[in-house]
Amino acid sequence: MRRLIAEHIDLMEKRLNKRMSKEELERIARFHLAQTAAFCHERLIHLLVTLFFGATLPIFVFAAILLKEPLLFLIACINLIVELFYIKHYFFLENNVQKLYQITQKLFGQPFDQTDENLL
Repeated sequence: MRRLIAEHIDLMEKRLNKRMSKEELERIARFHLAQTAAFCHERLIHLLVTLFFGATLPIFVFAAILLKEPLLFLIACINLIVELFYIKHYFFLENNVQKLYQITQKLFGQPFDQTDENLL
């Protein structure tokens, strides 16, 4: 995922620095919007997984404390480690999707209005 976003951002920045015909600009815009939508979907899925692991972490911690079960402590530690990696990855996705929004604004030459039906 990291490589895909980086490649897309590089490609779009190179394309934005070139002169393009109206047809090529429309084709690039459609491609960029499709990629942005895919990355936004990925970001949403990672947010949901991050929230799920974040919600289960206190359950395992409290259960481990109350029941004094070593296996539950292990599960809580694993859950914490996975949660930290998901948080790191989610912030990566969030920051790069914001870059994609900036590219979208440059591509259209103004702040992007997603409700404008003439763009699609």
